[in-house]
Amino acid sequence: METSSALSVSLLLLEEYYLLEKQKILAGHGGSVFEDVDTAPAVSIFEPEHRRLLLLEEYFLLEKTKLLMSLPNSRRWWVRPIWQNRKSESEFYTAMPLLISGDKEYFKKYFKMTPEKFEELHALVEEPLTKDHTIREPLPSRMRLAITLRYLCSGMHMQDVAMGFRVGISTVSEVVHYTCRLLWRVLQPICLKMPTTEKWLEVAAGFRHRWNFPHCVGAVDGKHVQIQAPSNSGSLYYNYKGTYSIVLMAVADSNLKFVTVDVGGYGRQSDGGTLSASRFGKCLEGGLLRLPAPTQLPGSTVVAPHVFIGDEAFQLRPDFLRPYSGRCHEDHKRIFNYRLSRARRCVESAFGVMASRFRIFRRVINLKPENVDFVVMAACVLHNFLMDDAFYMDATYGDQEDSFGNVAQGQWRATLDADGGSAMLDLQPPAGHNFSRAAAEARDIFSTYFVSSRGAVPWQRASAGLRP
Repeated sequence: METSSALSVSLLLLEEYYLLEKQKILAGHGGSVFEDVDTAPAVSIFEPEHRRLLLLEEYFLLEKTKLLMSLPNSRRWWVRPIWQNRKSESEFYTAMPLLISGDKEYFKKYFKMTPEKFEELHALVEEPLTKDHTIREPLPSRMRLAITLRYLCSGMHMQDVAMGFRVGISTVSEVVHYTCRLLWRVLQPICLKMPTTEKWLEVAAGFRHRWNFPHCVGAVDGKHVQIQAPSNSGSLYYNYKGTYSIVLMAVADSNLKFVTVDVGGYGRQSDGGTLSASRFGKCLEGGLLRLPAPTQLPGSTVVAPHVFIGDEAFQLRPDFLRPYSGRCHEDHKRIFNYRLSRARRCVESAFGVMASRFRIFRRVINLKPENVDFVVMAACVLHNFLMDDAFYMDATYGDQEDSFGNVAQGQWRATLDADGGSAMLDLQPPAGHNFSRAAAEARDIFSTYFVSSRGAVPWQRASAGLRP
């Protein structure tokens, strides 16, 4: 404190000395000492007084800078010494070229994609990631993308990413937040655009052929993405597990891709009302999703609506089916629950694959909620962007099923279990089960169809725990 006061006095004395000397120079030029130096006559750049003024100003600025740099908590470096050797020590300049040229397998583990896919992604975002060279040399666009992907894929904290890339923590923060927003803006129209009626029909065809659930336009689920308690937020993000979270709601197709996502719900919302509170739920209730009109079920004259499916966390609706609750003794109800659970596995696997690839979801995320939203949204569009890549999603990574209905669990489950599982929490089933007669009738149409000669599959009774 005493040092700071002494330095402040020194600054005042230095400024007084500077003003006094400046007045002397100008007084010599104009014949008097000016009370206000701003009213002094102009000095030509060709006169000796001008050179003396320039030298005085240079001396003043130099001495002032020395004093300011010695103040406590002042900035001591233009660039920290540890960052000055970035091009010889940063993993972007050292490890990454070696991985691309000689160890592509480790590159894939490092960034969860092939070098070719990295370059394809970089080409999409290169222009907005390229910054003008002003005072400092900007980070290359590939480095900015690599920093963001490393943050998402490794699950490391920003200070650890900063050390590896030899950049400041504030720089990593700026890069990650900007690039996540950019990835969403660029990839969403390509990989996650608003479904049309034709798209819903395409999704329904996938569920029919792969999972034997006709008229299903998507499997729906939600997750609590845990975050650090935001300041001054009260109980807004406080969830049923006693932690803080935002809610990710997603619809998945039969190939484990997201059809639509809804990010940003408050953790305190009752999980039973999460769907209706989401933008997706409001569009569903308002009839704005452009779903296909009801048609006959395959091989049948029975007309059925096109529906979403989910677990007990959601309310039964005519366009949204959930399992029969309680202990079901009727065969058709048990078979319906089995068939629905089998198809609903798609959205469970989509979340699981994403969490196993992007380790940011294996811990509590220490960011502001609005920044967490874009981190989650970026991961969702990256998941869709990479799903067609053989490395990201090979034949064994997702759940597989043979012709007898036996399920072989995907590698993503073992990967998550080995690392302690996902930090995302399931939605909690609501206490009540109120639904309309129309909703019950819609579910009964499917349960009856699944035990008919046209809708049954050979292994369903055994898989549902029933006698042949």
